[in-house]
Parts: sequence; structure tokens; C-alpha cells
Amino acid sequence: MSLQKANTDKNTYLTIFGTLNMLFIVAIIMADLLTYKLVDFIGFTATLGIIIYPLSYTVSDIITECFGKSIAIRVMIVGLIIEVLLDYFLTIASHIPNVLNPDYADAFLKSMGGMGTIATGSLVAALFGYFTNILIMSGLKKRNIIKSFFKRSVISSICGETIFICVGYTIWFYGTGLSMKTIFGLMMVSLVSKVIFSLMYSFLGKYIVTHINNLIKK
Repeated sequence: MSLQKANTDKNTYLTIFGTLNMLFIVAIIMADLLTYKLVDFIGFTATLGIIIYPLSYTVSDIITECFGKSIAIRVMIVGLIIEVLLDYFLTIASHIPNVLNPDYADAFLKSMGGMGTIATGSLVAALFGYFTNILIMSGLKKRNIIKSFFKRSVISSICGETIFICVGYTIWFYGTGLSMKTIFGLMMVSLVSKVIFSLMYSFLGKYIVTHINNLIKK
């Protein structure tokens, strides 16, 4: 192999990895911020985060598939650290007075002031969820139980998202006075919606994985 080809292969590898890394981080941050936007989803109230959050699982699956479990875990940890730092920075910033227009400061405080508290629950839930996703995705491939990336991605994503919802909703709504029936209803709406989008993203993901593998093997 010539030095020029080796450098080209390295650049291709780094470009693909860097792109996936940034996409994962952007996805979890967007999902975090869009949590505050409530919309009607098939007759139920849900957040816009349900559209973006499953994408982070699919990107994590692609990284696990193409670069391995250990690298996927490192990317996940870096992404969550950045997310938590952003959440706490926004919480601190929301308490800094706005010199030009106090009304803007009040609006910012109402929308972003609680992100630090939410981030704590999200971090714990996300750690359990993403670890579950990565371990299942890697385990299914290693044991050659399911050869299809699409099927492995869907299974691991649903398992990870289920863990995230169970842990997250327990932390977020514990002691709020909401009935178990209400909390369970919110959990089911969140899970069903995320499963729908996971199917879509995983379907697209299988073509991305094929393309990446072809580029890396060239």
C-alpha cells in the first residue's frame, strides 16, 4: 500500500467517524432542547424530542457497527458530557439579568431555567439507555444471532429507549403527585412514538452502513 493511499484511507476513516460523532452529539442536544416544545401526536400530547431522540440511537448503532463497541461507548460518554454541560450552562445563563429587556430574561428563565434539573435525570436515564443499546447491538453482531443491521438496530434501539423511558420518567415524575396511570400513559406514548421513528431511522441506517463499509474497504 502506497503512502498516498494510506493517507487517503486515514482521511476517509476520520471524515466518516467525525461526521457520525458530530451527528450523534447534535441529535442528543436537539432532542434535549426540543423537549420543551409540546405538539399533538396522533391525538396525544408529546414533545418534538421524540422525532430526533431515536436518531441518536440509530447513529450510535452505525458507530457500533462500523467502528466497534468501545469507540461507540466513548462517543456516547463525550456526547452526554457535552449535553450536561450545555444544560447547566443554560440554567446558569437563565439567572443572569438581561440588561436591555427584563421580559426576555423572564422568558428565558421560564424556558431554560429548569434544564439543569432535567439534565440530572436525563443523564442517568441516557447512560442506562445508550449502554443497553450499544451492548445489545454489539452482542447480537458478535454472536451472529441476527445478521441484518436493520433488525439489530431496531431491537437494540427499542430496548435502549425502553430503559431510558422507565428510568427517566421514574426520576422526573417521582414525588410530583401524578398518578401511576398518568405516568404510565405518558411513558407508552413516548415509547410508541420513538419506536415508529426508530423503524424509519434504522431503515435508512442500513444503507448508510453499507456505504460506509464500502468506503472503508476501498
